[in-house]
Amino acid sequence: MKMKCTFILLLSVFVLAGCWDSNEPERLMYANGLGIDYKNGKVLVHLQIINMKGLAKSESGGDPSSLSAADVGTATGNTLEEALFNLYHTADRRIYWGGPKNQPHI
Repeated sequence: MKMKCTFILLLSVFVLAGCWDSNEPERLMYANGLGIDYKNGKVLVHLQIINMKGLAKSESGGDPSSLSAADVGTATGNTLEEALFNLYHTADRRIYWGGPKNQPHI
């Protein structure tokens, strides 16, 4: 009985220790350009996002006319931090800001 419980416990550890924190490229939004405006006492933030799903479908023979390679998200706020927070809040996926790890940052 003890051996059976130990086996079930070890099996559950291997099954539950998956890649929970992995980020698949098609589930991320890649930030390509950022614009900041100040209008009517509010901060406007515009973020251009590369649509990786659209690029993959157009290269594999999908209908490229129905897919856009990039989208633009817009948010407003009283401060820059508030506008960026509102942009994050309206995004349906995680926004990736960085570049490759082996590329030097200037």
